[in-house]
Amino acid sequence: MKKAVYHNNIEVANLHPRQKVFLTGIKKLVQKILEGEKRSEKLNIVFVDDKFIRRLNRKFTKRNLSTDVLSFGMKEGKKIRAEFDILGDVYVNLDQAKKNAKSFGQRFEDEVKLLVTHGILHLLGYEHKSKKKALFMRKKEDFYLNFKKGN
Repeated sequence: MKKAVYHNNIEVANLHPRQKVFLTGIKKLVQKILEGEKRSEKLNIVFVDDKFIRRLNRKFTKRNLSTDVLSFGMKEGKKIRAEFDILGDVYVNLDQAKKNAKSFGQRFEDEVKLLVTHGILHLLGYEHKSKKKALFMRKKEDFYLNFKKGN
C-alpha cells in the first residue's frame, strides 16, 4: 500500500516502488510556500520513479525522456473561464532526485525539497526562461528552503 498524507488542501503521495521520502516534512514545506504566496487552493505532490515520469513527459510534453519534476496547473491556458480551487499537481522523480543529490553533493532530502519547491513555484506562475526570471525564481526557492530550515 502506498502512503499518502493529507492536510486540508494538500495531498502528498509516494508512488515510487522502492524509495522512501518523509511525507510529513514535505507537507509542512508545501504549507509554508502556499501560506507565503497567500494561496489556498488544493495541491497534489506525487513522488514517482523514472519510468512513471517518462510516460507523463512523453504524453503531455511530447518529450520521450525522464526529468526531475513536472508541474501540471489547473489554471494554465488563457481560454479557461471557470475558476478552480485546485492549483495543480507536482510530480517529483525520486530516481532523478537521488542522482542530482549525488551529483551536486547534497542530501537526498534537500534535493527532494528543492524539486517540490521548484514545481510549486511553476504552478504559481514563476518561470526561468530568461536569466532575470531564473534568478528571481532561484531567490524564491532559496527563501522557502531557508525559511523551512529556520522553523
